[in-house]
Amino acid sequence: AVWNFFYDFYTEYPELYRVFLFLHSDRLHELLSDDVVARVNRQSAKNFSIGAEIIREAVSIGAYRELEPLAVVDTLWSLFLGLAHQYETRRNLGIEKFPLKDTHRRAFDHIEEGLLRIMPTH
Repeated sequence: AVWNFFYDFYTEYPELYRVFLFLHSDRLHELLSDDVVARVNRQSAKNFSIGAEIIREAVSIGAYRELEPLAVVDTLWSLFLGLAHQYETRRNLGIEKFPLKDTHRRAFDHIEEGLLRIMPTH
């Protein structure tokens, strides 16, 4: 559900994902106040904690194997940002044969296969 939320949120507010990509800028502290940076850090930490708790719950019920929840959340978030960036780059280049919705679904399926306690059979 969280993974699908990423997609739905991106399709409704793609400019906010562009803001996330801006946060890697070396000039961040020149362009944003310390207060804004601190608020972004606090909200990010809260969001990542919620994601880690979801992963911990999946581990505790035996759905996912033992792993480091925050590392999984980092991977999922990085993967989604990368997919959104890749989609926009391809769209800007006129390459639209890879719809984000399909790529998004396949990417999560691949990642989840690695998380599952019992590997699916193909």
